[in-house]
Amino acid sequence: MLEIILAVLVLAAGLVLIIFSSTKAVRHSVILASALGVSPLIIGVTIVSIGTDLPEILNSIISSFLGHGDINVGDSVGSNLTQLTLV
Repeated sequence: MLEIILAVLVLAAGLVLIIFSSTKAVRHSVILASALGVSPLIIGVTIVSIGTDLPEILNSIISSFLGHGDINVGDSVGSNLTQLTLV
């Protein structure tokens, strides 16, 4: 029972952290766009999209060092297909 409570607390803390950090990221991206004099869409397409790819990039780097190159291909293809479908 304690494990379930701990899992729920970790999930809730993770959700709060995601909401907080995504709000900050969007707010600062809009500020950056206005400071550079470009459309927020341009910032969203370039800089924010890099942030969504960082986990896949890190997975690819780690798996390459561990000698699991086949994971890189699956990770890259799956990530790109998911982003094209959802975004």
